[in-house]
Amino acid sequence: MIYKKGSIGTTRHPQNMRFDVNVLSDVLWFRVLIVFIAIIIFTQDSFSQFTVNVELLQRAEVLKGFGNPAKDTREPDFLVGQRARLEFRLKKEKYHIYMAVQDIRRWGTNPSVALTDNFIGIHEAWGEFNLSKNFSLKTGRQELDFDNNRFLGNVDWALQARSHDAIMFKMNYDKISGEAGFAYNFQMKDVFGMPNSLTNSYKIAQFLRLESKIKNFAISGIFWNNGVVYETMNPDSTISESYKYMQTFGLPNISYTIKGFTLAASVYYQLGTDKNNRPMNAYNIGIDANYTHVFNDSLKNRISVSVGADLLSGTSQIDSANTRNNSYSPLFGTNHRHNGYMDYFYVGGRHENSVGLHDFYVRLKYDFSTRGFISLNQHFFRAAAAIYDKNSTPGNVQTLSGNLGYEIDLAGGFVINDAFSLQAGYSMMYAMESLKKLRSLETAMDINHWGYVMLIIRPGKQRKFTGLKF
Repeated sequence: MIYKKGSIGTTRHPQNMRFDVNVLSDVLWFRVLIVFIAIIIFTQDSFSQFTVNVELLQRAEVLKGFGNPAKDTREPDFLVGQRARLEFRLKKEKYHIYMAVQDIRRWGTNPSVALTDNFIGIHEAWGEFNLSKNFSLKTGRQELDFDNNRFLGNVDWALQARSHDAIMFKMNYDKISGEAGFAYNFQMKDVFGMPNSLTNSYKIAQFLRLESKIKNFAISGIFWNNGVVYETMNPDSTISESYKYMQTFGLPNISYTIKGFTLAASVYYQLGTDKNNRPMNAYNIGIDANYTHVFNDSLKNRISVSVGADLLSGTSQIDSANTRNNSYSPLFGTNHRHNGYMDYFYVGGRHENSVGLHDFYVRLKYDFSTRGFISLNQHFFRAAAAIYDKNSTPGNVQTLSGNLGYEIDLAGGFVINDAFSLQAGYSMMYAMESLKKLRSLETAMDINHWGYVMLIIRPGKQRKFTGLKF
């Protein structure tokens, strides 16, 4: 980088402002090594509290119409994705330190003789310090994974997963616990004058979450204030920046359980301003009734049935003024788990700021032992707001049917031993005309398919499967 001294500070030469990715990768590994050596030095008298673990996920997929309806002429795609993690953990009475380095890739992305690549990164790196018996402080890059992952989730199904750079204050009593935190994303342009790198993320966020469980009743509440960068062009062609804030208030879990029956509900409301400077007025309401019947308690044979609805508000396409955003956004949830495993809605930005969604579902799961299960989920999808027919004549706006599609998800899993598990699934999505026109894919297929087989290696961990909701 070349700097030229000026009357005020320094002047940067943009043509010289580039970073060598290989150098950054080398620096990353160097930092990991330094941290590892430091941990060894400070724990040389207590190795029993220092652990190293590994995780490996390998998923082979065959897909034709995953995420969006596919054209009949398109050949099915086949791919294998992989996530490898190396985890370091030091846990003592007054503090807890954790780091996870991960490598994410698809097989064949790099040639076998590649010198280096750009697929390695730090997924988590945090330290937690006990301030007292009931309070602690956790700071660093960390997962925020709460309340069935609907609004805040670690997106464990996605190979890259999700984590946040945050400071979190934690409280834990017998009947109530909670978290309060602050997250901030530094931009390269703040110091180096580079382009905005946070177009799809927040610049600043604050959150508060509380939960309580008393006998058979459980409830949790959350508040999240999401601040994004908003740029405007000035008359002199310069760009001014400001922040736009959207608030989400929610009761992620209101549930009551008695004799195998669980009745649960959730509600979220969003207000404030979206990233396009429009006022927000959106909601998400979920209702779920579950019954679990145990056939043989010693063998853990059981069947679970869930019936429910997930209602996410949307913005009507007929509203030509478009002055208000009524489309609810799950923001940082693990959306793969909720509205169908084929990821047609709210995964990867699909269906965001659109007509919303009404998801009516039935979920069945049979545990044939403590080591294996089979599940079958059925979803019927409808739009929450009116869809505009693009073939309407001027002055005579026509709407389309609100029916979007029908999906079936079949999944199964088996725990081989303490480290190895197998998981597999097949899904079919019947995409209706309104959905295809909404995605500008009028000539796409009605019936779309996706199947996968996954090997999960997680030694010593309780969570043997991923991406599933029962």
